[in-house]
Amino acid sequence: MTSIAPEVLAVLRGQVEIDDTGLRITGQLDPKMYGKVKKVLAGLGWKWHTGKQTHLPVTASARDNLAAAVGAGTYVDPAKDESYYATPAQLAQRVVDEALGSFPDGSYVLEPSAGDGALVRAILLANPTFRVGAVEPNPDRVPRIPKGDRVTVFVGTFEEYAAAVGGSPTMRRPDAVVMNPPFNLPGRPTAWIRHLELAWDVLAPGGRLVCIAPVSFDQRQDRRHTALRQWVTGLGGSVETLPIDAFKESGTGVRTVLITLDKPRA
Repeated sequence: MTSIAPEVLAVLRGQVEIDDTGLRITGQLDPKMYGKVKKVLAGLGWKWHTGKQTHLPVTASARDNLAAAVGAGTYVDPAKDESYYATPAQLAQRVVDEALGSFPDGSYVLEPSAGDGALVRAILLANPTFRVGAVEPNPDRVPRIPKGDRVTVFVGTFEEYAAAVGGSPTMRRPDAVVMNPPFNLPGRPTAWIRHLELAWDVLAPGGRLVCIAPVSFDQRQDRRHTALRQWVTGLGGSVETLPIDAFKESGTGVRTVLITLDKPRA
């Protein structure tokens, strides 16, 4: 999360009006201050439209993002933040229980973006015989991941883990992947898509992939998102829009969907 400068926060709290036509800043701002406010608005999903002389929402969550930022005094700066949204415990347990409730004992489940271990805990609680592989690139978060005989932690990027699995005839491929990937990384605005593709590659035949993804999966019309939706549909996958407040506990109004895919056995 990135802190919003007090003077910018004051503008967002006291000089912003929103109606059906867009967002406007009331009063006069000097160019330097307007540049600061515009940058934060862009990070929250608003873009200036010269023709209409207003800021328009470019994402469905723009209004919610602004409300959350005004309340918390922080926001996710796409240029600086790794889009780490800790999975709330209740959401993690619900996702895991629904996705893996029918999985056989002894299944190996991969969490390729373990963070503080919320999904790992949920997997361990779902079945006392499940084994978990947890991948986490940030060493500062690794101590928060549950330890024990049932958990194997790989400290590194998911790309490094996937390369290790692909290059080893002995490393076990996961029977299921349950993930809340980073939505964007510096220079990689759709990092989550690459993580989903890697998860599908490492998943064992007959396995299941469950991915929390940004709502842009449903909304973006560019070639990559369109192709991804067609791929998910072609595989018979399901897409569920998660509640608007699904990540409220984590201090963000980010809107999300849940993608579930079953990999053919052959």
